[in-house]
Amino acid sequence: MGSGAGKFITLGLILVVALAIAGLITGAIGAGLTQSDEDAATGKTAEGPFIPKPEVHLPAQVAFPTEDRIHYRNFLFAEEVEEILEKATITDHDTEMLSRLMHEITREDAELGHGDDLLSHEQHEIIEKLVDEGPYQDSNFIITNAILSSWIASIFLVGLFILGARKAALVPGRFQNFVEIAVEGLLNFVTGTVGREHSRLIFPVIATIFLFVLVNAWIGLLPIYPSLGFKDGDIIQIHLLRPAGTDMNMPLALALVSFVFVEWLGFKMLGMAYITKFFRIGSLKLGVIALFRFQILDAFQYLLDFFFVGPLEGFSELVRLISFTFRLFGNMTAGEILVLVSAFLVPFIATVGVYGLELLVGFIQALIFSGLTLVFAAIAITSHHAEEAH
Repeated sequence: MGSGAGKFITLGLILVVALAIAGLITGAIGAGLTQSDEDAATGKTAEGPFIPKPEVHLPAQVAFPTEDRIHYRNFLFAEEVEEILEKATITDHDTEMLSRLMHEITREDAELGHGDDLLSHEQHEIIEKLVDEGPYQDSNFIITNAILSSWIASIFLVGLFILGARKAALVPGRFQNFVEIAVEGLLNFVTGTVGREHSRLIFPVIATIFLFVLVNAWIGLLPIYPSLGFKDGDIIQIHLLRPAGTDMNMPLALALVSFVFVEWLGFKMLGMAYITKFFRIGSLKLGVIALFRFQILDAFQYLLDFFFVGPLEGFSELVRLISFTFRLFGNMTAGEILVLVSAFLVPFIATVGVYGLELLVGFIQALIFSGLTLVFAAIAITSHHAEEAH
């Protein structure tokens, strides 16, 4: 290694250490160490100058239309007002917050009372009405930030493969080669599980699920994602984009797609015989015959297969909807919270490791979701009678 390369490495290490120290000082940890006792006593949260205190809203936030977004924002403010009013002791900081929130809701200067009657009767009615109406107005079709993110992921994937196939050549270039490697890798993954005979039928759904989950997980790590939104003062109140996996509707929709695909595949490949997986009429028939012949042990085995094993198979099919949904939703939401908290506590270098971890988690979750769908599809196309013979 030359002296020039050594200097660059030394400078790089110095820069990393400097950024780590700057992050520790300017983050919430450093701000907490330098926070005054008065601010701590009033309940003010220690925040660094760069990253505000993270607030994660589990329901997806309304982005469009504007009227519904304003209603959603006012609903969030109304919830904050109720939380403040429910406190046993309301500090001066809480009073200032109430005044600001009521101003944002009514767009007028809010005059507050004193003691227990901080809000007037009219102001209480406004807050109660907003909370009762809920975050969404039922009369309109809303576009959430999670829906926007899923559309971006879909457009990206479609554009990627259109560009990859548009100028296909016998000797592929770098971009075409990348697309072909991705497709071939996924096809081999499917073929290795269900065989070449059924791979072409199952491949499109498995590949779509894998790529959709993967892209939605990874694009949420782009710095622009948490930077775009609709501001309330200096803070983004409603984010324009949010990883679709952190909205339970998307994992649930994928779980439904997986469930319907597996059941459709079972009926397509096995016909009505697929029903015998859940309603084992043959076992019932053999159980009754064995019972009349006083073959108690055989009768018990066959009747157990009909009354217990069959319904258990059907129940396990439905349970997949819950397990698929909450596995993906939980991991994606936990990842988003981890990134926000790490950036809040120690900005800059500390988040690099978290980003690397989330890249790995996104890949693993895509692999698990598509892999389990593939395994269940392979089970669905296997004859129940073949399983018994085996």
